Amino acid sequence: MNKTDVINIIKEKLQNLLNFYSAKKYEEVINKGLPLLKKNPQLNILSNLISLSYHNLGEHDKAIVCLEKALQSNSKDISVLNNLGLVHTSIENYEEAEIYLERSLKLKPEYISGAVNMANLKLKLNNGKEAISILEKILTNNKNNYEINFTLGNAYQQVGDFEKAKNCFNICLNLDKTKTIADKSLSLITKYTKDNKHFIHMKEKINLKKTFDMESLSHLNFAIGKAYEDIKKYKEAFYHLDRANKIKNTLINYNFKNEKKLFENIKKLFLNFNYKNVQNNTENKIFVVGMTRSGTSLIEQILSSHNKIYGAGELNFIQNIVTKYFMKNELDFQNLDINKFGDDVFFKSKNYYNKNLEKFKINKKLVVDKAPLNFKWIGLIFKIFPGCKIINCTRNPMDVCWSNYKNWFASKKLNFTYNLENLGNYYNSYKDLMIFWKNIFKDNIFEINYEELISSPENKIKEIVKFCDIEWDDNCLNFHKNKKSVATASLAQVRKPIYKSSIKQWENYKNELISLKKIIN
Repeated sequence: MNKTDVINIIKEKLQNLLNFYSAKKYEEVINKGLPLLKKNPQLNILSNLISLSYHNLGEHDKAIVCLEKALQSNSKDISVLNNLGLVHTSIENYEEAEIYLERSLKLKPEYISGAVNMANLKLKLNNGKEAISILEKILTNNKNNYEINFTLGNAYQQVGDFEKAKNCFNICLNLDKTKTIADKSLSLITKYTKDNKHFIHMKEKINLKKTFDMESLSHLNFAIGKAYEDIKKYKEAFYHLDRANKIKNTLINYNFKNEKKLFENIKKLFLNFNYKNVQNNTENKIFVVGMTRSGTSLIEQILSSHNKIYGAGELNFIQNIVTKYFMKNELDFQNLDINKFGDDVFFKSKNYYNKNLEKFKINKKLVVDKAPLNFKWIGLIFKIFPGCKIINCTRNPMDVCWSNYKNWFASKKLNFTYNLENLGNYYNSYKDLMIFWKNIFKDNIFEINYEELISSPENKIKEIVKFCDIEWDDNCLNFHKNKKSVATASLAQVRKPIYKSSIKQWENYKNELISLKKIIN
């Protein structure tokens, strides 16, 4: 076999791997790619494909090892540097991520993927202005690049400049109508009327039965459902939102039995928890927890309006600590008694959290960590940070479940939201676990009810601020003027004054939600 034949065979195998990757068959990429990489270690395109497949499967350590090996053979490969930055960003190794991304951009300042990933890193660090600056510079010579415009739209959206965000998303839709994530993003910041041009275009697009992949079809249905809800056509809204969820649910591998086992194990883990030092130590951290869509973003927006409180957004630090120091995975506990873990583990956990927090360059007295699903780890949080403040957000269970069902989420941790039975069962498990925590920690957990907050905002906001042991600041009442970045599905709502239209919204769909109502305790 001559050299040309060998090259053609490798090209063919590479194309097959690219096809597997495009089809999200990541295990196939890894299984077929590793033997090929062993024979051809110089092919960094293989290293990139395999590492990104590991990354998409959540095996980030393997992805990093693969990329670091590739970097040894060529320290100036910008794609490898860029992917190292991407993977480190995803696991919140922000310092390492920035080093790799800076290296790639130093080698090629106009490198689009590097600039986009650097901008996304800045957004994770709540530095929207810097993210926008990075993207606007590279946009000058790439005005018709989809990736830049979409990321810039997200950046404008997060800092609250909705008109510029809309312009970016519309450019994306003109560039490629099949990438319907732009439709979904645009729908979050649009109040639709029946004559809205984007609404009309979306209906035309879905009725043309164009060839969309399943994920794109789900995004489009979420967006159309949101538009129908805006114009109060609830039957049509439910049809599209239900369709969006059913499509999404077929694409994920979610099993509530695993989630239920996790909740049961958490209670076993903390059953004999010694909490004597919870009140005696001082901490500068406020953890806002609860079901997603229960008002956690609103609480963070209120608190971070205070001149001495910094809102850090949804941090994965606690979840990372859980898997890094306490269990191999969420269903494989090393030990079912938290008191048997040595003090060194909690010391390492605290250092890990604080080290990662340093990248935010915080100069305020208190910090808000608003990761709703941290409610699972309240006992661990108190053990690591005795004396911290925990606020649990509650809301009408039907409203909170419906609000979850009608939204798409980037996080795989929220895969329970795409099926009504799973959603109802998850809510019940959340409620049961919160009763467990309240029995242990009593008044050390402050509960704020969304409906009560809406009905009596000033009184309730003052109660929250008092619980945080900090003096009153009138800015907390003007939270909608807060300019901090917001990256959640509530990014448009929290920039408005208090409104009541979201209360009992589920009743517009009560005939369609009978099965959910029967499940919820």
